[in-house]
Amino acid sequence: GPSRAGKSTLAAALAKRGYQVIADDACFTRADADGAIMVWPGIRRIRLWQEAVEALGFEGAGIEREIRGYNKYLIPVAPPADPYGPRPLRRFYCLAKSQGDEAPEIERLHSADAIGLLLSNVYRIKLAERLGLMPAKFAACAAVARRVPVFRFRRPKRYELMNAGLDLLEAHFGARL
Repeated sequence: GPSRAGKSTLAAALAKRGYQVIADDACFTRADADGAIMVWPGIRRIRLWQEAVEALGFEGAGIEREIRGYNKYLIPVAPPADPYGPRPLRRFYCLAKSQGDEAPEIERLHSADAIGLLLSNVYRIKLAERLGLMPAKFAACAAVARRVPVFRFRRPKRYELMNAGLDLLEAHFGARL
């Protein structure tokens, strides 16, 4: 999702509910020999603004203030069972900014819409353009869209409304597609 949409806050809230955080901000993906899209774990911490730390109740040992002058904190997360091995990407959710306090919703995207959403979330896409790598990035996003269901997830940004979005996501995780 876009900057300040609440991606890290959502990941931290899911971690509080017992979900494994694979990466915050960026992760590496690649198709394996069978074409399955694999995701490698990232750094084992989540960067949260102070308001999110307080709203989610993070406190105690291991929490560090970021040194770059931001009012952000580094929250450690438990390492996965295999901290270096890839895992299959089963679904892709893009967090969209909500317009207000409307109910959370999940929308499945197909074909060009799914590819466009994936492209908009490629890290440093402008650098890929300058290096002439856009055809490869487009092909990679198209491969993901063919193999992995792509969704847009909208949730209210207010912390007191977060549980409704988390409940919807948890129900969606268990739904058959």
